[in-house]
Amino acid sequence: MKRYNVILLDADNTLFDFDMAEKNAVSAIFGKYNIPNDFIPIYSGINKSLWEELEQGKITRERLKVKRFEIIFSMAKVHLDDGERVAGEYTHLLAEQSILYDGALDVCRKLRSLGKKIYIVTNGNIGVQKRRFEKSGLCDYVDGIFISESVGFAKPAKEYFDYVLEKTGAKREECLIIGDSLGSDILGGINSEIDTCWLNQKNNENTKDYAPTYTVNSLSDIFGIIGG
Repeated sequence: MKRYNVILLDADNTLFDFDMAEKNAVSAIFGKYNIPNDFIPIYSGINKSLWEELEQGKITRERLKVKRFEIIFSMAKVHLDDGERVAGEYTHLLAEQSILYDGALDVCRKLRSLGKKIYIVTNGNIGVQKRRFEKSGLCDYVDGIFISESVGFAKPAKEYFDYVLEKTGAKREECLIIGDSLGSDILGGINSEIDTCWLNQKNNENTKDYAPTYTVNSLSDIFGIIGG
């Protein structure tokens, strides 16, 4: 069994239930602006697509924040007076949604007891992620949080992980990246020559032309890889 001393954990849909957090925040926005909740799954699809564009360098983070609401307001035939204001309102609401998956804290607690270094690697917004982490209790167990907005690069860019390695002093061969996104976490690890573990909780098919080092269906399954 290969020894991994440093665990690089994704945040959203790995530790946090982002789908529920997003639904709650979007529902509040839609309620304020009289958009039917039937548009929530449509919004989620738009948002996911735009985040994929961000990972591919096709859109800026600031443009993404506003564009998703421009699209959904247009589809719902609701006038959008100030997209930046609505984006800010949404960001504030999302920051208050600190919903961890059952067992996420226990996994981090056990990793710490095994002497592992734990770093969070996320493409999220600085204000949102910091607030959610403060509320979650995760800060008691992790050694650092790397948010792409402050790093200057986003996963899957090699530069993002180069920055993490430089700041932590970790070696590639002792790291394991764990996350739910093939296009962000797994491709990022491949680009950076770091072993990866795909958290595939929904049993999705891998249609990419690359593969993770490992695949698990629940976060607690990682101990079958790293021991403990």
